[in-house]
Amino acid sequence: MSDLKEKKSPTVRRSAKTKWLLTHEICDNYKKGKYSIESCCKNSSVPERTFQHWISTSRKEKKKPKSKQRELIAELATIYDKAKSEAQRAYYNDLRENAKRSLHKLVEGFQVTERKTTYHPADEDGERRVKEIVETVKNILPSATAVIFALTNVDANNFKHRNQIPPDAGGTVEGNKIKLPDGTEIDV
Repeated sequence: MSDLKEKKSPTVRRSAKTKWLLTHEICDNYKKGKYSIESCCKNSSVPERTFQHWISTSRKEKKKPKSKQRELIAELATIYDKAKSEAQRAYYNDLRENAKRSLHKLVEGFQVTERKTTYHPADEDGERRVKEIVETVKNILPSATAVIFALTNVDANNFKHRNQIPPDAGGTVEGNKIKLPDGTEIDV
């Protein structure tokens, strides 16, 4: 048998004011959009389960008669909901900026430097010495798909995606060509 017993964390009673302050601290970190609620709770030394209990209690307290303590507790859910909304907004803004940066890179093309290092065999001390370092610069060409995507979305009046076939066009598919009723052939 094992002598190990499951350790329970000690129950800590916190005042409404302390809960309110800790919730503000957790939510201020969370709304930056870079951290999970779990890591924000851990950083503030509050178990996530305890924090979630505070929030659920807060939602219940809104329906009860008001006292100063109950007002503080009732406010916790509102603070958390605002922080959650701001965290989501920050995440989508970062995502949008990263997507724009990546699309820009794909449209313009870019360079990648690869480094290959070769070594001499190990000497009697067991050390390996560098024989040569070869750096190769590769030019990555722009992606035609990214260019088409960018132009059709940025300047839709002048650039249209020509591979789109109207749904009522009819026609038949033969091999890798589509023959429309008017005799036009489109390569697929």
